[in-house]
Amino acid sequence: MQAYPEDHGLHRVPDDKLYNGTNNTSEGKKPLTLRELIDALHKAFETDHVSIDHVQELMVSYRSNPSEWKKYAKFDRYRYTRNLVDEGNRRFNLMVLCWGEGHGSAIHDHANAHCVMKILQGELCETRYAWPTKSETNDRTNEPEELKELEKNTLELNEICYINDSMGLHRVENPSTVNPAVSLHLYSPPFSSCSVFNKQTGQRTACNVTFWSKYGEKRNRDYALMLGKQLGLKGPRTAKPLGQNLNEEDFEKFRDEQVYQLYELMNAATGKTDTNSKDE
Repeated sequence: MQAYPEDHGLHRVPDDKLYNGTNNTSEGKKPLTLRELIDALHKAFETDHVSIDHVQELMVSYRSNPSEWKKYAKFDRYRYTRNLVDEGNRRFNLMVLCWGEGHGSAIHDHANAHCVMKILQGELCETRYAWPTKSETNDRTNEPEELKELEKNTLELNEICYINDSMGLHRVENPSTVNPAVSLHLYSPPFSSCSVFNKQTGQRTACNVTFWSKYGEKRNRDYALMLGKQLGLKGPRTAKPLGQNLNEEDFEKFRDEQVYQLYELMNAATGKTDTNSKDE
């Protein structure tokens, strides 16, 4: 599949293209329901030549309705979550991301995929960065290179933005310390890993991406058990302590994703469940 964007800049839909009330003021059409959006996306991705601009128009056409996406909105108290809504016949993934107060992503790329993000609740701050200029294969100096910030935008309810790797890297965060945020994301083609970057040094690290839930059902325990199998564990309980204690200095070096994985692995290994997670 090939997608053809007409605009290579960060795409934020103008206010006159946003739905206000029940009608589209520019085209006279009613907003799509979430089910209608999913069906329209499936139709758009039936061919191998997809207009990413048309995909963005479809995302604009959906007006946030909490009664439709609430079942997918699974929160975690420690980090943001990725919750699969639709697999898109393996041509795209549509998902709801939930951001607790102050939660944010690492600086990351999109594994050569297209990304369209829409705000369903609250607001999110998107900061875009230039790619590191040094080549990891050709540069032998090992000198750090701080990532250059290109721009910062705050997205509000029903606004969308678009990014792909040709436009740089980005980080998304919930700037509020009191209100959660929810966003709808489309990725095409789907990917299971991407790269995250250290802001101060530009160091690039591969990172697997996973779903906190699928189709409204939580999968955190299954995910932790999968990690256990990767580590060679025989089951959810071990006969003796595994690994070693971390001191605070070493712990601070972990990325949010790594802290989250350790936490879920601990819950799976001990048979505990997190009663403090909030599903909204």
